[in-house]
Amino acid sequence: MTAVAPAFIAQSRRLLSEPYLPRIERCLERFSEDEIWGRANPACNSVGNLVLHLAGNVRQWVISDLGMAVDRRQRPQEVDARGPIPRAELLNGLQRTVAEADVVLASISPPRLPERRQIQGCDVTVLEAIDHVVEHFSRHTGRSLLLTKMWHGDVAFYDVSDGRPRPRWHRQASVGSQERPCGKPRQDIRAPVWAQRHCFFDDIVNRWGFTFSPGRRERPSSIVVVSFQRTARVVRGMPTFKERTRATGQIG
Repeated sequence: MTAVAPAFIAQSRRLLSEPYLPRIERCLERFSEDEIWGRANPACNSVGNLVLHLAGNVRQWVISDLGMAVDRRQRPQEVDARGPIPRAELLNGLQRTVAEADVVLASISPPRLPERRQIQGCDVTVLEAIDHVVEHFSRHTGRSLLLTKMWHGDVAFYDVSDGRPRPRWHRQASVGSQERPCGKPRQDIRAPVWAQRHCFFDDIVNRWGFTFSPGRRERPSSIVVVSFQRTARVVRGMPTFKERTRATGQIG
């Protein structure tokens, strides 16, 4: 656990600030100010709503609770909003939130991960709270991508001109740091040496005995949270976040 915990925190920071946030930035670039608030039907959220919702979730779960800041979240306003909030304001708000959350996550020491918290009516550990935020951000990044493709077609996240996919979404420096190649942890994170390698999942497999289907090994970032959550359960006997909140209704 002593080796896995810092790597879990490091990878959680990287996922929020490198693959996910820049992808949402690229999606928003494709929309006009009016299209950002367009809805397929009254029951659907717009891209603007998703950005507000992500900022609210990260601020409540990480900045307010784990960072001990005042929680002023008004969740219904995130999904009820119809604009007009300028694209630049939306994007700046999400960028600031992710940057503040990154500072909080960097301050969390491994012994704090089993500590319990009451967040949004859920009894969770610090590890489970971080797990939820990363998973939630990933899910709504995917929804933003789907909406962008429905409105504007291919987002061109990858350059495949020479037959080899190369990521394009990290071309903007997000969260106030210089750009780094996709897939590599931030160098300012004090993670174990094995976690700083591009293919550090091999060490998880070797150390903890996890196995993954061959088709998923090529994209390890998509399974990092599951891997670390399973590791925490094996070491400490923790139930998963899903198991603990199954009866609590919708959260986010």
